[in-house]
Amino acid sequence: MAIVGKNLQNGTLDQAGESIRLLRSLFPDVKVVLVADSNESVDVQRVLALSPDACIFSLSSRDTLIKVLELTLMDQRVFVFAKPAATTVKHDIEFSDSP
Repeated sequence: MAIVGKNLQNGTLDQAGESIRLLRSLFPDVKVVLVADSNESVDVQRVLALSPDACIFSLSSRDTLIKVLELTLMDQRVFVFAKPAATTVKHDIEFSDSP
C-alpha cells in the first residue's frame, strides 16, 4: 500500500496524479490512498480520473485513516469528504399508496 499526500505547500493534484501513475507502473498491484488536505474546492471528476483506491479530503483523525486503510485492503474503493461533495438537489417526489 502507498499513501500519496497533497496539500497547498507540497504540490498540486496533477503532481499527485503523476505519483499515482508512477507507483502503478512500478508496482501494478499496489493499493494507492490519496490524502488531500486543502481549503480549495475539490474537483471530484479529476480525482476519480486519477484512479486512487481511496481518497481522504481533509484528514481529521487517525481513526479515519485506519478505517480507510482497512477498507482499501478489503478491495473497497473509499472516498471520505470533510464537507458535502455536492450541493443538495431539490427533489419533488410525491408518494402515494396506490400502485
